[in-house]
This record gives sequence, structure tokens and C-alpha cells, in this order.
Amino acid sequence: MEKSKRLTLVLVGIVLCILLMIGVQSAMAETITLRYGLSMPSTHPFGKATIEWIKKIEKDSAGQVKIETYWSGALVNPRQSYIELTKGVADIADYTGSYVSEGFHIEKAIRLLFYGVPVNSEIAYRVYNELRAKYPQIDEEFSGGKVLANFSHSAYDLLTKKNAVRTAADFKGLTVKTSGDFAHFINGLGGEGARVPMSETYLSLQKGVIDGALATKESLKSWKFAEVIKYYTILDMATWPSGHASMNLETWNKLPPKIKKVFEDNISYYNQIWAQINKEADEEGVSLAKEKGVEFITPSPAEMEKIYKVLESVVQKEAKRIDDMGLPGTAIFKDARSLIDEYRK
Repeated sequence: MEKSKRLTLVLVGIVLCILLMIGVQSAMAETITLRYGLSMPSTHPFGKATIEWIKKIEKDSAGQVKIETYWSGALVNPRQSYIELTKGVADIADYTGSYVSEGFHIEKAIRLLFYGVPVNSEIAYRVYNELRAKYPQIDEEFSGGKVLANFSHSAYDLLTKKNAVRTAADFKGLTVKTSGDFAHFINGLGGEGARVPMSETYLSLQKGVIDGALATKESLKSWKFAEVIKYYTILDMATWPSGHASMNLETWNKLPPKIKKVFEDNISYYNQIWAQINKEADEEGVSLAKEKGVEFITPSPAEMEKIYKVLESVVQKEAKRIDDMGLPGTAIFKDARSLIDEYRK
């Protein structure tokens, strides 16, 4: 009888071990590891926001999702990140639609129509979401991946080394580092838009190769521009809060429904944490610049109207160009500015 009991206990122990092993293997099988390719370093405000978002995703998924980060273009080329994402080079990637060589016609043409709107503000999101609801063509441009975050970068302003820009006329003759459609804006004000990589902008300013740069407040610290400029002219040229991080569609479609929900539920969190960290970074940039004696200039309302008129003409021209492609460029522009005026009252 005693022998029989011992045998039973042994069998029970074996069964328990087997069940435990099955449970461990099952848990291991359910772990989902995703590769996130980023163009920014982990120290950049977007990098810091991403780290917090990843912590939240992993926590909300009860550890089932693990996200590996590849910073500073280690996995994807910053200018090809969206294309590489669609090809599966990364499971998740950050990107800017205006840099993508093909497609994103609306994004490239009229992303600047949010000038004068506070970055990542309630107004910005409200207007952008209403535009998305009315014009599905906006979201269709991002359909190559599952969008995980919608936000705008800090507003672009003008940093100058020697020339204090207080009026629209002060742009004349300046060589300014720009990107994309901003070059048309600088040219329209009588200056010259120069395509200089951010990595070369500091030295270009220091050596006088360029007179200034269109950049953000946080760049005063993150790119150390506060060391080489004397003036900072507030222009508040914000971009609309479009997609800036997406998941590869094949990866997305393989995720269990409960994990998809985790990502869906954290889109607004990614937006919010970015806005918070970005705001703090802007404040740090301004504080550092003031310590170094940089003068902050706010043009008069009359001069800003002249400056914005040039920017508006650039956006309208681009909107007309995509009208000719069969896309609702002018309609989006008019509705956006109408809604902005309405909600700012």
C-alpha cells in the first residue's frame, strides 16, 4: 500500500512538472518581440517620449510585448524609414511623410497650413481630426502601416547669427538652412533656402556659411545652436499633427486582438507624453539660450501678417498643385484655416 502511494505521488509530481513545462513554454511562445527603428537618439525628446511609451505598452500587455529599440538610424535609414518599414526591415518605425520619396502628396504639400497654431494643442488635434473625418485621402497616405502616434514637431522659428530679423523685409538676402517646402517660403521673402543637414548646421552657422536656420526651440540645447546664434525670431510655424510612428501591416495583422487593443489604447498616450516632454525640452532650450545672451524677437502683428501671407501663398500654390493630381488640396486648406479661425475665437 505504501509503495502504491509513493508511486502515485511520483506520477502526480511528473504530471505537475509536465504541466509546468507546458505553461512556461506557452508563456514563452506568447512573448511578442518587436523591433523599433528610430532616426533620433534616445536623448532626443522624441526618444525620451518613446521610452515612456514602450514602458506603458509592455506594462499594459502584462509583459507579453517586448520592444527592442534601434536608435539613430541603426536599423532604418531616416529618409527611407517609412519605405523600409513597409518592407519589414523594422516592425515599428518613426518617420516624416514629407521625407518619403514617393506618395504623401497631401502631407508634403500642405502640412504647413497650421501656422500660428500652438503645437500639439487641443485646437491642432481637433482641426486635424475633423479634416481626417471629412477627407479620407489624408489617412490613405498612411495606409502602408498602422499609425501608432499622431503629433507635430515643435514650431519652426528663425535662428540667426548676425542679423536680427524683426520684419518681413529683414529676410531679404539671408541664406537660411531649410528643408522641403520651407525653402519656397524663404525664397518668397527674398532670402535663399539652403538644404543643409542638421548634423552640419552648427558648423555652417559657426563658419558663416549660412546666416540662419529654421529650427525649433529644443534645438537650442539638443543641437547646441544657442552657442552660435545671437537672435531667435518667433514665427510659430507649426506642422499639423500627422502620423510619425507606424507598425508594419504584416506584423500588425499577426497580433492577437487583445494586443492590438493595447496599441490602439495607447495612441493618445504616445501623443500626450510627446507633447509634455517636447514642451519641457523647448523650455530648456529657451532657458539655455537666454543664459547665453540670445535675444528673442517677436515681430509685430503687422509684420507677422506679411510673413504669414508669404507662407500662405506657398501652401496655396502647393494645394493647387495637388488639386491637379485629383486630390482635395485647396478644399483641405480652406477648411483648415476656417476651422482654425473658428476655434481660436
